[in-house]
Formats: sequence, C-alpha cells, structure tokens
Amino acid sequence: MIGAFFGVISLRSSLGALVVLAIALAADLNVGAALPAAGIVFALLVTDPVASASTRFGRWLNGALYAALVTLFATGWEGAAPAQIAVSAALLTSLAAPLLDEIAIMLWTARRRKRHG
Repeated sequence: MIGAFFGVISLRSSLGALVVLAIALAADLNVGAALPAAGIVFALLVTDPVASASTRFGRWLNGALYAALVTLFATGWEGAAPAQIAVSAALLTSLAAPLLDEIAIMLWTARRRKRHG
C-alpha cells in the first residue's frame, strides 16, 4: 500500500485483486501457498504501467483478472511452484490488458451514448 500512497502502484488494480482474493479466501479455496509469490509478482509485473491496463475501470479488471488467474492456477494446477503460478497469471493478465481497456472504453461509450443520445 506504500506504492499506492506514493502513486507508483495503481490503487484500483490493488483493490480489484484484493476483492477477488477475499472472495476466494471466503470460499475456502486453497490459495494461501501462492499468496507471498503472488504479492511480489503483483508489485513487480502486474502494476507495471506499460504492461497493465490504462483506463480506470480497466485497472480494476486488470487486478481482478490477475487474482482470478492466481486462484484458478493455485486450485487447479497440481505440482506447480507458487512462483510459476504467479508469473503465469501475470503474463496472461499482461496479454489481456489491451482487451480490458477496450472493454472499459466500450462500456464508457455505451453509457455516454445512453446519457447524451
């Protein structure tokens, strides 16, 4: 949270990831072993401004997608190391970042069209 305070890490990405991880932990999914590696990879790779979404809603989706992939890989990928789970989720999230921005822009445009005609 220090990075979000100084503006280095997107608070929206962090909150999106925390919401999904809280849901996973509340559902009693076994993601605890991957959390330390996922936190480090999140801070170093996922919040990189070049490799992450750039719109406000896209950042929420970016963090949520990363946490969802970490949860999916931690529960379904047997025999994988926590670092392997975290890095794989980060790479797939980075590949999806332009799509997340497109979704955010499409939703904003549709909302604006509905409001202004």
